[in-house]
Parts: sequence; structure tokens; C-alpha cells
Amino acid sequence: MICRICGRDLEIPKSAILLRQRSGNALYQFQEDHQVHVFRIAKHGAVRSAHTRWHQDRGIKKQGCKFCFPESEPGPIQVPGSIEQEVVTILAELPQPQQPEIPAPEPLLEPDQDQPSETAMSHAFGQIKRFKQ
Repeated sequence: MICRICGRDLEIPKSAILLRQRSGNALYQFQEDHQVHVFRIAKHGAVRSAHTRWHQDRGIKKQGCKFCFPESEPGPIQVPGSIEQEVVTILAELPQPQQPEIPAPEPLLEPDQDQPSETAMSHAFGQIKRFKQ
């Protein structure tokens, strides 16, 4: 574990005294050199929720995760690249879908028809001006 005070990677010896544990941090005093170190302690619930978020909800089983592979259930042996290569081969064999022809939209007004002299927006603003007077 990495000490949050000195930044060194240390193992907590059995002779270390737990002085205080609060907010996910544990303060230990080592008996050998009487130094004090603070370590971040992962809570079991936090580790479990991270497993649920990153592995279980996504349908992934990660090698080394104690929740994906409990001690009684050994993890599968994976050969790198074998599954990926098989998927790429199967996808290459699939027929490509044909895109349907989409007809061009017909104009609402014929080009030779007169355009209305007033749009809906200008009519609405005209009504507001009349209402204020």
C-alpha cells in the first residue's frame, strides 16, 4: 500500500499499531522505527459497487477480480486474439444490407404559385402590436 504522507510503497507489518481509522484512511504507527503512515483503506462496499458498475452491469468477467471469480471458481484461460479474430471473420462473411432509395421530397408550393405576402411569424407580431395599442 502507498503511504499518503511519504509516498512510499509499504507493507503494513503485524506489529504496527492502528492509531485511527476514519473516512477510508487508516493511521498506523510502525514499531520498528516509530514512524507514522497513513494508508487509504478500500471499503468492502466500495469495491463491490465498483465490480457491479464495471464488470457485472457490462457483462464482463475480469481475471483477478475476486467477485467475478470467487476462490472456488477458477477463471477461464483465454488465448489472446482468438475470440477477436473469430468475430472479425464472421462479420466479414455477413452480407451487407442494401440502402433503400429515398425519393426527394416534393415541394409544398409550386414554383409558379404566389408566395403569401405575410408569414405566420409576421402575422403574430402584427397581432401583438395591435393588442398593445
